[in-house]
Amino acid sequence: MNTVYPLTLLYDAACPVCALEMDHLRERDAQGRLRFIDIAAPGFDAAAWGTTHAALDAELHAVCGDG
Repeated sequence: MNTVYPLTLLYDAACPVCALEMDHLRERDAQGRLRFIDIAAPGFDAAAWGTTHAALDAELHAVCGDG
């Protein structure tokens, strides 16, 4: 699989495990290929991503740069 960057990761920053993992990924992202979207942020709209908050909360989602 060829990933088209940037790769956008949708995650729950209110979850300590998720937040820690995303912090580790940020530290390793020297080329700036990753974007991070906090689904727990005020005003976050899951519908804008074509899904529900429950679906996003159930597992990590990623969107390639080409959609």
